[in-house]
Amino acid sequence: MLFPFLEGIPVGIFIVRSGGQAYYANRDAVRLLGRGVLPSASAEDLADAYDVRVRGTEEPYPTNRLAIVEALAGRATDHDDAEIRQPDGTVVPMQIWGTPVAGPNGALEYAITAFADVSDRVRAEELRASEERFRTSVEVLPDGLAVFSAIHDSAGGVADFRYEYINEAGCRMDQRSREETVGHTLVELFPGAGGLRAARRIRPGGGDRRAARPGGHRLRGRLRRTAGDPGFRHPDREAR
Repeated sequence: MLFPFLEGIPVGIFIVRSGGQAYYANRDAVRLLGRGVLPSASAEDLADAYDVRVRGTEEPYPTNRLAIVEALAGRATDHDDAEIRQPDGTVVPMQIWGTPVAGPNGALEYAITAFADVSDRVRAEELRASEERFRTSVEVLPDGLAVFSAIHDSAGGVADFRYEYINEAGCRMDQRSREETVGHTLVELFPGAGGLRAARRIRPGGGDRRAARPGGHRLRGRLRRTAGDPGFRHPDREAR
């Protein structure tokens, strides 16, 4: 039998008969859909039965664009704009493939969809978009602004900060290009006591901290966290 093989595939597999009746769902399909096979649901009812939405909206997924419906019409498809709302409220963004399966005489016998959870990819895309919006907004600021990541010593204390980003105004203030700044630390770029003092004055926690900077500036740190790394901060510089 083919079913034990399908149970071992690490994607959801959902099969309907040529008449549109749900026939089989493997273990991963049940997990991703939050439901098993619903025998009473026809192919045209599947978007409602399994609460399929257009990703990022409250709009039901169009029935004529469902991969299983298109497969029943003899078309192979690949969609990545759908999400499943599970009964417990969990939202699962999906990549969905559909394909028709013909019998020995060439007539359609089954329609098969395979689908995978693409939550990690969607989060990465959203993070990239958020970072791009951030960069676009801060590049036009008249004040210098940099994003740092904390470097910890063996005791867990903050020993230095590495530049992850600096805007154009910050480059002018430091009289260094972005290529000469990003990836380097405060202590590297401002050797001696000045850079070390600046690094030690920027600490996790609330409030603004100001540290004297070599080059005639002060570093004003608004200690904010960015997604994915609690060590990131958004300090900005202002002329003394």
